[in-house]
Amino acid sequence: MAYDNHADPRSISSLDSTGILGTNPLPPDHPRYKDWETASRDAQEKWSRFAADHLNKLPSDSDKETVHAEWLIAAFVQRFDLRAKAYCDLFVTSYRLADLYSKELLPATVKETLAHAESQNGNFVQGAGDRIRTGDVQLGKLHDTLISTF
Repeated sequence: MAYDNHADPRSISSLDSTGILGTNPLPPDHPRYKDWETASRDAQEKWSRFAADHLNKLPSDSDKETVHAEWLIAAFVQRFDLRAKAYCDLFVTSYRLADLYSKELLPATVKETLAHAESQNGNFVQGAGDRIRTGDVQLGKLHDTLISTF
């Protein structure tokens, strides 16, 4: 892992303004619009609780790189789990939609999670201000972890 000096450990809890599920794709007059909003708030609340707890488990500077990598991967896996469950609850209402979910939405969520992990390179922090960078090894392990979930 490469390290850089700048950041704050609280960055793990930050998300863009659209929240963990992203922007509601349904128009406000759609019957399931409020379901999305509720699921989004619930996922955001669960993420916030996880992030607060996870920051309490931040490895110390003296821990091995593998400990830091596991800590980082756990955050991305939790984000994936929250999104995948919310999408399942929102969209899987028939066998046809369950098939669509498993063949299209779930793999797309895996790809998005990996892209998010790569884009966040350096935004997850070790100790007193040194950033942990996600490298190919960590992204490979994250990919394997996500793929093993389905």
